[in-house]
Amino acid sequence: ALIAQALAAGRRAVDGLDREILAAEAASARADAALEELLRQLDARIADARQAHDALVAENLALARALGGVAAAVKGYRWIPAGEWGPFPAGKRTARTLRREASECFAEVLRIVDEALRASAARLDAEAQGGRRG
Repeated sequence: ALIAQALAAGRRAVDGLDREILAAEAASARADAALEELLRQLDARIADARQAHDALVAENLALARALGGVAAAVKGYRWIPAGEWGPFPAGKRTARTLRREASECFAEVLRIVDEALRASAARLDAEAQGGRRG
């Protein structure tokens, strides 16, 4: 009888350990699944960050080109690099001449800026239409 009691107690202990092992295996499987999901989310965020970085680099390059265009446009007006009246003969040194030159210069700058902003908006719209993950 004593041996039977010991065997029964041993079986209960083994059964309890089996249940604990099964529970631990299930918890481990859930933890593995949760880890896989976290890694998938991390990969998605890394891809989004790379995509955003690439978009910012493209924007910086485009805006730098636009600023280069502004600088080239401004340098093309005679009164800026040569001083207020330097390039104009005495008969052309009027407020009207200077206003016309300034107006043309600013119109060119505004055209370049407008073109750059429209192109930027088009790139952002295209990026948004590209189905970025959120």
